[in-house]
Amino acid sequence: MRAGIWNLRGFGAPGRKSQIREFLNREHLDFAGFQETIKAQFITADLLGIDPRGRFAWCDVPATGRSGGMLLGVNEDSFEVLGWTKGTFFIRVDVHQLDSNVKWTFFVVYGPADHRRTLEFLGELTLAVEACDLPLVVGGDFNLIRGAEDKNTCNIYWPRVHCFNDCIANLALREIRRGSARYTWTNKQLNPVRCVLDRVFISPDWEVLFPLCSLMVETIIGSDHAPLILSSGEELKKRSPRFFFEQAWLERPDFVELVSVKWRALEGTLGAPLDPTDAWQQIFTGIRQFLRGWGANLGKEGHDLKDSLLAQIQRLDTLADTSGLDDEGWALRYHLEGELTHLARTQEEYWRQRSHLNRLLKGDANTAFFHATANGRRRKCMISRLVSDAGVISEPRALQDHIYSFYRNLMGTQLSDGQDIISWALEPSGKFSVKSLYRKLCQGTPRKHFSDIWKIAVPMKIRIFLWQLLRNRLPSNDNIHRRRGPSSGRCALCSDLEDTAHIFFLFPLARFVWSAVWKPVARRQDREALELAIGRLRSLHANIRDHPA
Repeated sequence: MRAGIWNLRGFGAPGRKSQIREFLNREHLDFAGFQETIKAQFITADLLGIDPRGRFAWCDVPATGRSGGMLLGVNEDSFEVLGWTKGTFFIRVDVHQLDSNVKWTFFVVYGPADHRRTLEFLGELTLAVEACDLPLVVGGDFNLIRGAEDKNTCNIYWPRVHCFNDCIANLALREIRRGSARYTWTNKQLNPVRCVLDRVFISPDWEVLFPLCSLMVETIIGSDHAPLILSSGEELKKRSPRFFFEQAWLERPDFVELVSVKWRALEGTLGAPLDPTDAWQQIFTGIRQFLRGWGANLGKEGHDLKDSLLAQIQRLDTLADTSGLDDEGWALRYHLEGELTHLARTQEEYWRQRSHLNRLLKGDANTAFFHATANGRRRKCMISRLVSDAGVISEPRALQDHIYSFYRNLMGTQLSDGQDIISWALEPSGKFSVKSLYRKLCQGTPRKHFSDIWKIAVPMKIRIFLWQLLRNRLPSNDNIHRRRGPSSGRCALCSDLEDTAHIFFLFPLARFVWSAVWKPVARRQDREALELAIGRLRSLHANIRDHPA
């Protein structure tokens, strides 16, 4: 489980939707809690803008004027929502975690910036937590600090600090220690004030469920608050994303040539002749892998620039947490953040313009507008009537039957309307038999010399030896090596490949012996020499049997 908590400082800020969408996808979030949305109402288009696939169930608390507002989403692929509860300063959701079959509660809170309402906030939070009988997580922007280490200045109102700590102690909550950044908020001045206002608390029974939980603080970009990432420590290995062919690739002038060159290169790596289906499968797999990598590198300059800007900002943040930054350093940091925010705005504008005409063809979002566009194209391509030999056809069912019959006759295949049956093609009766299968498997295997072996008047062990020789079953060095035995496969005397043909026919000493017995065998340079020898022995045996001395 992964949960993201972020004070947006305005849901409608330029480029913010693009940042949220990237935040959800990059971190693979199951919970997304946003504060200070400054939005009175969320419509479907707003939610689809950050969650195009509609995976999340959403609940919001409206803003009051130009401040406040919360939005909480739950990934319904991983969690079943049992119920929502909304208050002035929190949204609560009770969930059933599907993979582990446990139930628990998630709170997202937004404490008031007006500290005259702090006691009201803490009182509502206390009542909400005490009313919960499930393991729980409470996270968000509390707008309160817990000690001097949570602020980089000495301007601290200690009674409010003690009140906050007492509330947390009375609720028996435990704060998860943050990793990476030291502070979560900055006022973005050249000599900034920096605080820890965003936190995550857990109950003891929730920690028992997820003992490996952790909390990380991301880099502040766009907003004045840093996003928090809560991990339960049980994430599965991320799967490789599915391959999608983007039609926009066809608009690139070099695309066809790139695919043609890659196709020819893959054809040269096929090796032995393959069935056309297997060859197509291997080439298509290679093309898909190539296009996945090639498509990922499109716009690489923009991705590299974004990564470079983010890395520079993170280095400056680390330096600010350790030794501090001067005015010039903070000015550089804010300039880099502005450049990164500008890239997000540019990307959002690009997708907005692209979606006006061809997003349905080039993307995966399917809103009512895109469905209407597709339906309009469908109406333009619709066949309302046809002229056939029988006259004009306009009734939909008759049109369907006529088109089906036309293409069935065109393809030359007549489909049977009868019931399908299972038939064994190797028997006239259509029934399976082991005999027919054995006969089929043995087709093309020469059996004459196998039977001749057993008719030769020699001891049985020699017949067995000859049968093993003919079937290449003798323990030659080549056979031992191919079966991963302790052998190099080479002849110890001449270093040639030691197979049965080498041992009994091609080795110089063997050829000398065969020359003395029967020269046609000695002149052969292949395995057929053994079959000739067996045939010769069979003939001699028959001659001796028919004409005894």
